[in-house]
Amino acid sequence: MKKILLSSAVMIAISISSYAQQTPADSAKSATAPVQKMSGSKEQLIKDLNLTEVQKMQWKKADEESAKKADAIKSDATLSDADKKAQLKIVGEAQKLKLADMLTPEQKQKWEAYEKKEAEMKPNDKTNMKDPA
Repeated sequence: MKKILLSSAVMIAISISSYAQQTPADSAKSATAPVQKMSGSKEQLIKDLNLTEVQKMQWKKADEESAKKADAIKSDATLSDADKKAQLKIVGEAQKLKLADMLTPEQKQKWEAYEKKEAEMKPNDKTNMKDPA
């Protein structure tokens, strides 16, 4: 479960950073095509989930809100790197909960399967490290 949450947080952080780099012109374009600016795997996920237009807009809004929170955390000079990482993880987990709440039970199953597949594809650094002795 922890691996799934962590991989979700990483995935969300990546999506947040992609939205944070949009210019105002990009934002205007993405309002009409909310899936267009997403990475290939995320775009495929949304396609596979068969989101309604309302769900796509909710997803986009949740991503934008999380991006704003993440930007505020990243630019807060009073926070240590560890504190920033912890707060970004919290934002990512909250983002995951928001997204899960807007999905149907069938869409949640597809999403969980997608996250499981993503987690399996990413190497676990702790288990892959060899003992230096």
